[in-house]
Amino acid sequence: MDTLAAYAHKLGGIVQGIEGAEDLYVEAVTGMPQIVIEYNRSAISQYGLTINHVNDVINAAFSGRSAGLVYEGEKRFDLVVRMDKSERTDVTDVQNLLIPTANGTQVPLNMLAKVDIVEGPNQIQRENTKRRIVVGFNARGRDVQSLMEELGSKVDAKIKFPSGYTVEYGGSFKNLEQAKQRLSIAVPLALLMIFFLLYFAFKSVKQGLLIFTAIPLSAIGGIFALYILGLPFSISAGVGFIALFGVAVLNGIVLVAEFNRLKAEGMKDLRRIVLMGTKIRMRPVLMTAFVASLGFLPMAMSHGAGAEVQRPLASVVIGGLLLATFLTLFVLPILYVIFTNAKEVNLNKKGIYSNRKKLQTQEANKSEINVALKTADLKRNVSKVFYNLVNLEEKKILLLKIDSIYASYLEKANLRIQLGESNILEKSTIDYQRLQIGHQLNQLNADIEIEQLHFQYLLNTTTQFIPETKSIIVQLNGQMDKSLLAKHPNLQLLEADIKLAQSMVQLEKSKQNPNLQLALTSGTIYGTGADNKDYNYSTRFNSAQVGVGIPLFTNQRQNVKAAQINTELASNTLQIETQNLENQLDVLVKRYEVQKQIVKELEDQALPNSKLIFETAQKQFVNGDINYLDWAMLVNQSISIQSNYQDAILKLNESAIELTYLLNGN
Repeated sequence: MDTLAAYAHKLGGIVQGIEGAEDLYVEAVTGMPQIVIEYNRSAISQYGLTINHVNDVINAAFSGRSAGLVYEGEKRFDLVVRMDKSERTDVTDVQNLLIPTANGTQVPLNMLAKVDIVEGPNQIQRENTKRRIVVGFNARGRDVQSLMEELGSKVDAKIKFPSGYTVEYGGSFKNLEQAKQRLSIAVPLALLMIFFLLYFAFKSVKQGLLIFTAIPLSAIGGIFALYILGLPFSISAGVGFIALFGVAVLNGIVLVAEFNRLKAEGMKDLRRIVLMGTKIRMRPVLMTAFVASLGFLPMAMSHGAGAEVQRPLASVVIGGLLLATFLTLFVLPILYVIFTNAKEVNLNKKGIYSNRKKLQTQEANKSEINVALKTADLKRNVSKVFYNLVNLEEKKILLLKIDSIYASYLEKANLRIQLGESNILEKSTIDYQRLQIGHQLNQLNADIEIEQLHFQYLLNTTTQFIPETKSIIVQLNGQMDKSLLAKHPNLQLLEADIKLAQSMVQLEKSKQNPNLQLALTSGTIYGTGADNKDYNYSTRFNSAQVGVGIPLFTNQRQNVKAAQINTELASNTLQIETQNLENQLDVLVKRYEVQKQIVKELEDQALPNSKLIFETAQKQFVNGDINYLDWAMLVNQSISIQSNYQDAILKLNESAIELTYLLNGN
């Protein structure tokens, strides 16, 4: 919190030096005085007191403690006892609080504990599970966009945050950014709808584009009006541009419709058509422009509450209409003559094909990554089965070794019985031990056979592979860095899902565009045609069709939204899986280090001791220093140590295989 507060004040100092930033506020997170009591346990024990007893006295004195009940009819109230308010005003009151002891004396609290006033945290605010401090200010006499850009550049240049500390800009600036994103969709959509309506009204792309020229002309006037009045671009100004485009196009429709009417009546001279049409429609055009402008004039001149929203919108409409009307009356007739003499243009759409190609490319890439993931999983499983077989073979060797030892001593036991040096108990014990070892060997052979079948299945072969029967420890190469997880096929597969979903979004969006349709036909007729002429196969008839398909009654909007949701889901899945793999890596690294230490200790201490135990037991048993039961116990202990060593190696290898799989993807 101290670091967070320090950087918050640094940020506040930068804000103070920026023009237009007023009413600075830095959220206070420290400065709350607290009384802290640190108990002296030695002193408390000397007086025969306990921590709980001292706490009870302090709580009763300053917070209050129920001492009985007070009845008023059927009502019952707690009778709370505590020190008078005048005795609870200063830290010295706490220090001088008398604590009763078991022998009847009273000891001041300052003899039992250290009582001080320290400065603690005032408040701790969190957002998205992270601590945060608010640095707020108001923008006056300057637009929010340029102010925040200057602030961002100065923060990046003057403050280098440690890892885990970030700056997030919100408030009006965040609302502006979100509104700009919405406008980036709304404005092109509005322009596209205007063009489609123009195309349907005049049945001509040429004339639709002609009237569409009123939009950039009106935009020039709106931008010029904002510049003259010194108003920044805002969301209300953006809405004003949308309204301006509609009115400006309306003037173009009025003029072009009149030009087409005169042309349909038989007038051939284009120059005469535009002059007469402009003269006839000048009054409606001027009336449309001035009515809208005068209607917005009070908003443009307002200075009261809400003026910051009304003025940019009204200024854009008025300035845009004034310039657009002038240019429409002079520029549009000239463009009409140029467009009329030009060839008709057709709508063309090739985006759907390129987007479909991108989608197929992403699908092929995903398939390749999926193959890599399956390969990595196969290598991991093969390695696990291989080292498990090595472990089982090593255990089999240990069991065979101890079985041969018991078999040797069984012969000696029989001889000792014949000589009268032993009884039947020793022989029965050895027989039972050999029986148990036999059961273990049978189970071990079954396990080996099952693992060998599993090994053949993974290798897709009928050949039986038996690993060399000696301990093998997997060695890790390279550093165990989390950055290597980015190359893991599982994460690459999820990234491919994101790219695939993004390609699907682009494909679904391209399906909303007009579609150019081209058809070619070629055929022949044999025999007599309708014109009473004879035709043979050498005479061919060719035709061509060109059309434009405009999607009107489709559910592409829902398809695009669904594809966008799939993109977000894929992105969230990638983040979750990345965090999951990082957690797995942390756990595996710790497990690997622990198991590595266990193997080292077994090699350095346990295995030499196992050998010493076995050799000593053999000598003492032969010399008669120990009986058979002691000898059997020591031998089993020696074999158990060696078996534990093999199990420790297996666990170490399994951790190494999993780490290799995570970091190298194979």
